[in-house]
Amino acid sequence: MSTPMTTSAAIQPVGLDLDAHPVAFVGTGSMARAIALGIYRASPAQAARIACTRRDVAALDDLAALGMVTSSDNAVAIAGAEIVVLAVKPQVYDDVLEACRNAFRPGQVLVSVLAGIPTAALERRVPEGVRVIRAMPNTPALIGQGVTGLCAGASAGPTELDLASRLFGTVGEVITIDEAQMDALTATSGSGPAYLFYLAELMMAGAHELGLPPETADALVRGTLSGAAALLAQSPYSPETLRARVTSPGGTTARAIDVFDAAGLRLTVARAMAAAERRAAELAHGQ
Repeated sequence: MSTPMTTSAAIQPVGLDLDAHPVAFVGTGSMARAIALGIYRASPAQAARIACTRRDVAALDDLAALGMVTSSDNAVAIAGAEIVVLAVKPQVYDDVLEACRNAFRPGQVLVSVLAGIPTAALERRVPEGVRVIRAMPNTPALIGQGVTGLCAGASAGPTELDLASRLFGTVGEVITIDEAQMDALTATSGSGPAYLFYLAELMMAGAHELGLPPETADALVRGTLSGAAALLAQSPYSPETLRARVTSPGGTTARAIDVFDAAGLRLTVARAMAAAERRAAELAHGQ
C-alpha cells in the first residue's frame, strides 16, 4: 500500500470568514479567478469582501456580476484587504509591489502564487510586519480538485498558515512543506497537470495514427486518463501496483511498457522534472 501524503491539519471544508479577513487578488488571471470563485462558493453572501484587480478590468465583469469588487487599482484593493493574494507574472512582481508598497500595513498576510520567488525576496519589498506566505496551486483548482503547496516566510506563523490553508482549501487539497522543497513541489504538482495533458496529446495522436477517428480517439483518451486518475486517487495501492495489475506478462500492455523502458522514459521524466525545478530556481534570480 502507498503511504498517504501528509497534509496541513489546518484545511477546512469552507472558506474564510470574510467579515474578519477580506481578500484582494492582485492580478486576477485564471488561477486567481479559480480561488476567488472557490471562496465565493463557500461564502456567496460575502462576495463584496472579495476584491479582484486586472489591467483589463472588463475581463472581470463576470466576477463583478457576482458582487465582487473589481478594478485596475492594485493599491486600493490592497489597502482594503486583510489577505492579499499576489498572482501577477514573476517578471513584474517587483514593480507591482514597489508601486503599492505604501498600501500595505503591518498585520496583513501576503500570499504569493509566483513560481520560484522566495518569501525572503517578497519580505524585502513590503513593509515590516506584513506576513508572507508562499503558495503553489495547480490548474485542477479550476474545478475544485487542485493541490496547493504552502510554506511560511520568516514573518509568518501558524495563524497565517491556517488562513492560507482555508483559502486554498476551497479549491482542493493543501500540503504544508518547508520552503526548501517548494521548487521540487513546483516541478511535481505545479507543472504536473501539463505532463498529463502532454501524455493525452501524444496518446490521441497515436490513436489517430492507428486508424481511430479523431473524435473517437479524443473520447477514449479523455475517459481513460480521467478514470485512471480517479482510480489512483481513490485506491490504497501504489501506482506501481496498479500498473502491474494491468500488465499481464506477454500481453499488450507489457509490450507497450517495454517500448517505454527501451526509450528511457523513466530517465526522461526524471530529467524533465529536474529541469522544471532548476527553472523555478532561476526565476528567483530574475533569469
